[in-house]
Amino acid sequence: VPAQRVMRSIPHITLLFALLLPTEEYSSGMEKSTTGSMTTIAPGTRYEAGWLHRLFFGDHWRDLWTDSVEVPILDCEHFAGGLTPTQRGGGFQTKSLRFKGKDGREYKFRSLDKDPSKTLPQDLQKTIAADVLQDQISSSNPFAPMIVAPLLRAVDVLNSEPTLVFLPDGAGLGEYREEFGDVLGTIEENPAEGPDGEPGFAGAEKVISTYKLFKRLEEDPDERMDAREYLKARMMDIFLGDWDRHRDQWRWAGFRTETGWIWKPIPRDRDQAFARLDGFFPWLGTVYVPQLEGFDDDMPDIEELTWSGRFIDRRLLVSLDKPTWDSLVTFLTGRLSDSLIESAVHHLPVDRYATEGHWLQTVLKARRAQLQSAADEFYEICANSPDIRGTEKSDVAEVQRIDDRRLRVALYRRDKHSGEKTGEPRYERIFDDNDTREVRLYLLDGDDKAMVSGTGDGGIRVIVIGGDGEDELIDNSHLPVEFHDSGKKTTLTQGGRTSFNRDKVEEPTDDMSKYEPVVRCVQPGRWIGRWRKGDTPRLHFSNEPIQLSNGAQWRNCIKAGKVVGRVFHGVVFPDQGCEGQLSGKGVPVGAAEFLWLWQRVFPFAYVAQTGILQSVPAAHCVQFFNGVLPERIMDIHTRGISEIREERPSTGLS
Repeated sequence: VPAQRVMRSIPHITLLFALLLPTEEYSSGMEKSTTGSMTTIAPGTRYEAGWLHRLFFGDHWRDLWTDSVEVPILDCEHFAGGLTPTQRGGGFQTKSLRFKGKDGREYKFRSLDKDPSKTLPQDLQKTIAADVLQDQISSSNPFAPMIVAPLLRAVDVLNSEPTLVFLPDGAGLGEYREEFGDVLGTIEENPAEGPDGEPGFAGAEKVISTYKLFKRLEEDPDERMDAREYLKARMMDIFLGDWDRHRDQWRWAGFRTETGWIWKPIPRDRDQAFARLDGFFPWLGTVYVPQLEGFDDDMPDIEELTWSGRFIDRRLLVSLDKPTWDSLVTFLTGRLSDSLIESAVHHLPVDRYATEGHWLQTVLKARRAQLQSAADEFYEICANSPDIRGTEKSDVAEVQRIDDRRLRVALYRRDKHSGEKTGEPRYERIFDDNDTREVRLYLLDGDDKAMVSGTGDGGIRVIVIGGDGEDELIDNSHLPVEFHDSGKKTTLTQGGRTSFNRDKVEEPTDDMSKYEPVVRCVQPGRWIGRWRKGDTPRLHFSNEPIQLSNGAQWRNCIKAGKVVGRVFHGVVFPDQGCEGQLSGKGVPVGAAEFLWLWQRVFPFAYVAQTGILQSVPAAHCVQFFNGVLPERIMDIHTRGISEIREERPSTGLS
């Protein structure tokens, strides 16, 4: 569909939204009747809809939301010895309230229904946009957390097991009474450390967030991640169709051992497991935001399904070889038996099990049969361009070309007296060029030593990035090796085809920039990178930007005095094949403007942390929304580059 046609249709689509949405004002969406310690309640009567509304906005799981279900009333005086509310939690959509139990544990109540309006700009929170977003909460299965918990337990993945309850209004809620009184939700133990040094959740001594885990792994070589356990949790995400696994959906349990700390994953919040994205407009949303993946019996594109967790995946899964992946799939398929799946699905309400339960069981069994092919695809993504990280201590890195195809990478502690490696390797893996295109080794800080050796004809590209400290870089091979280190005390021993770049790279200013870096435009006039095919002339960008009417800028990309492409948000687009393909620049559509570009091959992209130009083959039609670059620009190969993060329009989901 041409860009102009899409832009002209947006006002009509908005009008159609208004005509199709229910005219009555949304209520809280619950109807209940109470008897004794139980209550009968419909989770969300607001999601009731007729056939036309369902045609355009989807059937979703509306019948589960609108049917009444009998649930226990939470007895705050006796549960866990007595509950005392301590603080409000939750993200942009879910309301949650933390409690302290007299048993010493911390508990969390999460509302079953969500309020996604806060994900919108303030001036849109009382508009039809908020109504549309609210209606799409019905795409989630309200009973998913209860179905998922026994499945995770069966494969030994740490997780809190939620119980569906009704939180009654009462004085015991204190200042939280107005917001949380008479709310349907789940109660579960909140993964946390124990009181007074006692073991906490699942016996862990520490429970930390994702960024804190990354920092600890960098600072101390004696701390390690149980990568196999994390892969197990991620394969379960794929099995469950849970696409929303960003950094805040995890906590990490620390266990002290004789050799140091070991960390295991605790996945949280299963709001998007089994999500149904049927209906015309939800389908349209999946086209523009491809990581929105609906749940059905055919596995989707694994890269899109795992996209939200890409930064964690490419940091924590680089130590696992293919046989480990295959053995894990064998373990999972053996544990996820028919009887287990059927038992878990029985957490649906009895009245709805007859209609929805059989479908859900059938789909889960079909996805179980596809776990091996999904793991193969996931492995290809993670193995294509792995990032291997040292520590802030002094490390020794050995990179050995075994033959024309295989490359061995190992990391050791560095003895402060001899300067040589000591002890057993804390990381060791052999890569094969059937799976891996290039390996990037980050030495981080410390006085590090990197040695590249071996001979062969071709093979895997090697890039070594030094950090602060007195580094020693040695190339004894006869194949291309790229070193990047701006340290003044760094020493270099060059081989026959060594490339050395001393350009200073700007340090990240916050955790997000460090661990989930954004593609950034280079400074005007700065020379960067090399052409992929070994051409010696370097690239630079023009000092005078081209100003677009929405405030975005792009610059000419120049090689040997000739304009050879354009750079927009850090991505270089070649001129070849692009002439006459730009349209829609500055066309107003309400508050937004679009710039469309159709180009089949984008051969260069700027990697912010290293200053290297990386290959970017086979992109799709690219849409720029208010100067924001969506995810479809990169294909499966480039997404292995963890330094590149494509900005995209907000999904409206947390």
